[in-house]
Amino acid sequence: MKLSSRSLFGIMAVFIIAVPLTLIATFLLYPLWSWLDVIAGIESLGRTGPANWCYELVYVALVIAGVRYVLRKKLAS
Repeated sequence: MKLSSRSLFGIMAVFIIAVPLTLIATFLLYPLWSWLDVIAGIESLGRTGPANWCYELVYVALVIAGVRYVLRKKLAS
């Protein structure tokens, strides 16, 4: 499958747009991180907020979802 320049720009946009969305989503998922910290014993909260791996996990999830969306639109057209 050869990607067009439009698809490549769409994928690059996903990587850029995912950054602010990651910050918002990570803070909205604060109850989940708190639950993981208490129940599972996974260190996910510090004094300054969620741990770095929480941000990274949300970022990867958003990028995967965004890239799948862009590629699915390309295959549909």
